[in-house]
Amino acid sequence: MRITNNMIMKNSISNIGSTKEQTSKLNNQMTSQKKITKASEDPVIAIRSLRLRNSQAQINQYYKNNIPDARSWLTNTETSLTNIKKIVNDVYAQCVEGANDTLDISNRKIILNALSALRADVYSEGDSEYSGRTLFTGFKTGSTLTFTEEETATSYSITQTLSFDDMESYRYYPNQIDIPSDLTGLNGSTSIDQVTEVDQYRIRLAYDDIFTDDPAPTSLDIKMSDGSAVTAHVMSYADWEDLDFAIGDNDAYVIKETGELILGSDLAENIRAYKKDLTLTYDKTGFGKGEVRPEFYYDCVDKTDPINPVTYKYEDQQIKYTIATNTTLTVNVQAADVYSSAIGRDIDEMVSACDAAIKAQEKVDEIEGMISSPTYTNDPDAQAYLSNLLEAAQRERDYLNDNMQKLFSQGIENFQSYLSDTSNAISDVGNKLTQLELVESRMSATSSDIKALISDNEDMDLSEIVIEYTAAYNAYESALLAASKASSNTLLDYL
Repeated sequence: MRITNNMIMKNSISNIGSTKEQTSKLNNQMTSQKKITKASEDPVIAIRSLRLRNSQAQINQYYKNNIPDARSWLTNTETSLTNIKKIVNDVYAQCVEGANDTLDISNRKIILNALSALRADVYSEGDSEYSGRTLFTGFKTGSTLTFTEEETATSYSITQTLSFDDMESYRYYPNQIDIPSDLTGLNGSTSIDQVTEVDQYRIRLAYDDIFTDDPAPTSLDIKMSDGSAVTAHVMSYADWEDLDFAIGDNDAYVIKETGELILGSDLAENIRAYKKDLTLTYDKTGFGKGEVRPEFYYDCVDKTDPINPVTYKYEDQQIKYTIATNTTLTVNVQAADVYSSAIGRDIDEMVSACDAAIKAQEKVDEIEGMISSPTYTNDPDAQAYLSNLLEAAQRERDYLNDNMQKLFSQGIENFQSYLSDTSNAISDVGNKLTQLELVESRMSATSSDIKALISDNEDMDLSEIVIEYTAAYNAYESALLAASKASSNTLLDYL
């Protein structure tokens, strides 16, 4: 085969080009320390890189964003729950103290003041927030759990289901005495009503001061879980007092001021025997600062704007964070799962009972002072009347003291239950934080593994590149030298 100089030059130029291309490629790799700079250089590496980096982006979203956000939410929730538990525990301690029958009036006033202060705090922790979002309000993170100020015009229609387990026997005290300012014409034969104790079955609604709009309904239909129904008479507390707190065996009353459903004995026994739940709808206009918003506990309609009412359906609203592939974690705790709307009502009743017991003792002290007063010392008629009045006042005091102690004793049981609910919620949050830590540890290890795979797929070892580059550069220089030798020789050099 005849080899011409032109063929040699073409081969030399081709060899120089290939070695130069290889040298340029290795120079780029040495500069970037990457195997490829364009997908076309190696599609297999490029595709694998895209997949690995997509996985890394997902893990970064979980590891650097979702998991830290979930941890912050849960940590803030745990702090709030711990504060709630402390408040509930303080109320429990006051219940234990209040159940003591040796307390004098000054100690009762201390308990009264302490309970009043705790009542103001009991739901305040429910308004705790994280990054501008309230923690215990489900999806409505822009709304507070409680009314932060008094709203006299706000009006709701509230549908509440009452369990037969909520029914209790409660004590009422008609014929409480009033001390007359003028004893003229009064003597030992003057009739003095004696306070009595009346036990009635009742179920307490979530709110007091209901049906305050005029005109208020005179009756309310109550649906039973077995499909039956009963009609309750709606009345004021004054009318209830006028009846001496008495009720027919199959009757039902709703007391507007106290928010109580009073049940006759036969009706109550029937409800309890057949374990019936009761559903009723009532209106409430005007909410005080610190009262819970109905929408976080019940189906209700905000009727404040009658033209554009807002309907709320109570439902389970879980805020879930995706903390790993196919792994979600519920980070929120809903108010209804932490503490009952009955907590505030329990405290209010203990405050009222304590206040009533204090006032009863003050009546006794006032009458004793009147008996020893020079104004009535020499008035036998007044002394005889005051003696009978003192006996009635002491009877009232004993009743109200007993009622207060029974309420505080019941409060011990109730607040033990509330403490248990809060402790369970704290434990649940703690378990979620533990789960989060395990997932975070796994995400950290996975992130490190993927980073290693990305590096193996894309990165070049610098020492290897230098060796390969040096070899390629030497080959390039050799190709240039060989080409220069070949191009300098012609036929004339051999003639």
